[in-house]
Amino acid sequence: MWESESSRPSGGFSVIQNPESPLAEAKYTMGTNLKRITVSLLLVVGVVVLISALSSGEPGKDVETVAAFDVPMLVGKDLSGLVAELGIPDNNSEPNMLQIENGTKTWEKSWERGDYFLMATYDVKTRNVIDLFIGAETDAGFVQFRDTKNILKVGGLSSSATGYSVEFVKARNTPGYTGAVIKER
Repeated sequence: MWESESSRPSGGFSVIQNPESPLAEAKYTMGTNLKRITVSLLLVVGVVVLISALSSGEPGKDVETVAAFDVPMLVGKDLSGLVAELGIPDNNSEPNMLQIENGTKTWEKSWERGDYFLMATYDVKTRNVIDLFIGAETDAGFVQFRDTKNILKVGGLSSSATGYSVEFVKARNTPGYTGAVIKER
């Protein structure tokens, strides 16, 4: 078909060197295009298989919820006790003098653990903890918070405990909960 190898087109462009063999040219072009399509399909299938292999689990299956905090151990502690147990808070701000002069009586500090956080509301003057709140930090955490049993697991909590109460906070416009408020009894 080609007068010499050096006159053969490259890059998929067809230049008819011999006008007397259009059938040979068509076969060559079609073969090249089929190879490209086959390679493209194999790449797409390979990427899909790779993504499937790396996915975190089968769709529709629940992920096991693990305790991120031992909240029963924290109930009844003041702010310095929480810091001693959990370390320096991830959100560690303090109210400024103007806020205190304008009547700010409570403040929050929070600690993050994976997909979840624990927030402590405390009295600014006494540093006594008023309540604790367990919330979800990520989408994966929010999925787990559709069930109150999972919220209890995240905090190592029991709904029948006598030393504290657990109040679940319903999410707006979505199924499930945003978290739970825990108070000493």
